[in-house]
Amino acid sequence: MVNTVKEEWQEDELVLYLADDIGMTLGKAIAQVAHAVGAAWLARMAITAENDGQVQLSLTPAAHLAFANQQAMLPHIVPCASELLPEENLDFIEIIDAGKTLFSEPTKTCVAYSPLLGEALTPEHRLPFNDELIEYKQAFFVNRKTCAELAIADHDLIAALASASLAIILADMNDGELTLAKHSALYQWITSSFGKTVVGTKKVGKFLEVRQLLATSGIRFQEVHYQEQLIGLCSEPIAADKIHQFTKYKTFNLLG
Repeated sequence: MVNTVKEEWQEDELVLYLADDIGMTLGKAIAQVAHAVGAAWLARMAITAENDGQVQLSLTPAAHLAFANQQAMLPHIVPCASELLPEENLDFIEIIDAGKTLFSEPTKTCVAYSPLLGEALTPEHRLPFNDELIEYKQAFFVNRKTCAELAIADHDLIAALASASLAIILADMNDGELTLAKHSALYQWITSSFGKTVVGTKKVGKFLEVRQLLATSGIRFQEVHYQEQLIGLCSEPIAADKIHQFTKYKTFNLLG
């Protein structure tokens, strides 16, 4: 642990160290933190059975207990200078942005840490990962007008959306086990770029239109509420060549 970024936290928390000096936009921070939260849990899912068509993942004992108790699912964000981000090991899961959009080169953005989840598995026991593929993306839709009216702090918005992203990954977990068809969007997404698109609108009517479009399209999504108000949506992975039908609205913009 790097002492200069250590803070007190509750034992049921997932701590997320987030670089605050590298010029990340709010949209990029949402995507990176959601990536870290998902990666922290996936790093505790061992491949226990596999064939040509599907793979079975099993949570480690500590993570299984956390899942049963619904713990370590909402990250506690700790801002820090980039040079103080902890180094990756089996306790700390780091995220390095590929440098294809906001950054001009691969850039370390955040690190997830949760003693409650226990030590992560070594890479050879986890799902493989190929960040060169971008076949599916998860979409986040932010109700900017309602967020502004509620004066939601950026870190609270980031944490809430990251938790919704994790809920999509864990939705079909059964007694600590998750079986994925290899042709499924979820499997393809979490073993490729783990890509995310974050958009927002100030027009509540358009936001609700997209919510209805997602619902009628049969796409699974999570609603994100704050003080009982709907502030965001988080979708399951959508094919990259089809995601534009939900984000193309002129009133939606990439969240800066």
